[in-house]
Amino acid sequence: GFEMNWDDGEVRLKTSIDLHGEPLTGPLLQGVLLANHHAMADHLPTLLKVIRGESTPEAAYEEATAE
Repeated sequence: GFEMNWDDGEVRLKTSIDLHGEPLTGPLLQGVLLANHHAMADHLPTLLKVIRGESTPEAAYEEATAE
Protein backbone atom coordinates (compact mmCIF):
# COMPACT_ATOMS: atom_id res chain seq x y z
CA GLY A 1 0.00 0.00 0.00
CA PHE A 2 0.95 3.61 -0.48
CA GLU A 3 1.84 5.86 2.43
CA MET A 4 2.27 9.60 2.22
CA ASN A 5 3.77 12.10 4.61
CA TRP A 6 1.33 15.02 4.30
CA ASP A 7 3.90 17.44 5.70
CA ASP A 8 6.63 16.92 3.11
CA GLY A 9 4.90 14.89 0.36
CA GLU A 10 7.16 11.85 0.62
CA VAL A 11 5.44 8.77 -0.84
CA ARG A 12 6.27 5.16 -0.12
CA LEU A 13 4.92 1.95 -1.61
CA LYS A 14 5.07 -0.83 0.96
CA THR A 15 4.50 -4.53 0.48
CA SER A 16 4.17 -7.53 2.69
CA ILE A 17 3.40 -11.18 2.27
CA ASP A 18 2.36 -13.64 4.97
CA LEU A 19 4.07 -16.92 4.20
CA HIS A 20 2.41 -18.82 7.07
CA GLY A 21 5.77 -20.41 7.87
CA GLU A 22 6.36 -21.54 4.30
CA PRO A 23 9.54 -20.69 2.37
CA LEU A 24 9.54 -17.77 -0.01
CA THR A 25 9.47 -19.06 -3.58
CA GLY A 26 10.08 -17.41 -6.91
CA PRO A 27 6.41 -17.51 -7.95
CA LEU A 28 5.30 -15.92 -4.65
CA LEU A 29 7.89 -13.17 -4.97
CA GLN A 30 6.97 -12.65 -8.61
CA GLY A 31 3.32 -12.16 -7.63
CA VAL A 32 4.23 -9.51 -5.07
CA LEU A 33 6.54 -7.70 -7.46
CA LEU A 34 3.98 -7.78 -10.25
CA ALA A 35 1.31 -6.35 -7.95
CA ASN A 36 3.68 -3.53 -6.95
CA HIS A 37 4.53 -2.85 -10.57
CA HIS A 38 0.84 -2.51 -11.45
CA ALA A 39 0.15 -0.27 -8.46
CA MET A 40 3.01 2.04 -9.39
CA ALA A 41 2.05 2.07 -13.07
CA ASP A 42 -1.53 2.97 -12.14
CA HIS A 43 -0.57 5.81 -9.79
CA LEU A 44 2.66 7.16 -11.27
CA PRO A 45 0.95 9.72 -13.55
CA THR A 46 -0.83 11.26 -10.55
CA LEU A 47 2.36 11.24 -8.46
CA LEU A 48 4.27 12.93 -11.27
CA LYS A 49 1.70 15.75 -11.34
CA VAL A 50 2.56 16.50 -7.72
CA ILE A 51 6.30 16.25 -8.34
CA ARG A 52 6.01 18.70 -11.25
CA GLY A 53 3.89 21.11 -9.21
CA GLU A 54 0.86 20.56 -11.44
CA SER A 55 -1.27 19.26 -8.55
CA THR A 56 -1.39 19.44 -4.79
CA PRO A 57 -1.01 16.22 -2.79
CA GLU A 58 -4.61 16.59 -1.62
CA ALA A 59 -5.93 16.95 -5.18
CA ALA A 60 -3.80 14.03 -6.35
CA TYR A 61 -5.18 11.88 -3.56
CA GLU A 62 -8.73 12.79 -4.53
CA GLU A 63 -7.97 11.96 -8.19
CA ALA A 64 -6.35 8.66 -7.30
CA THR A 65 -9.21 7.53 -5.07
CA ALA A 66 -12.08 8.72 -7.29
CA GLU A 67 -14.01 5.97 -9.00
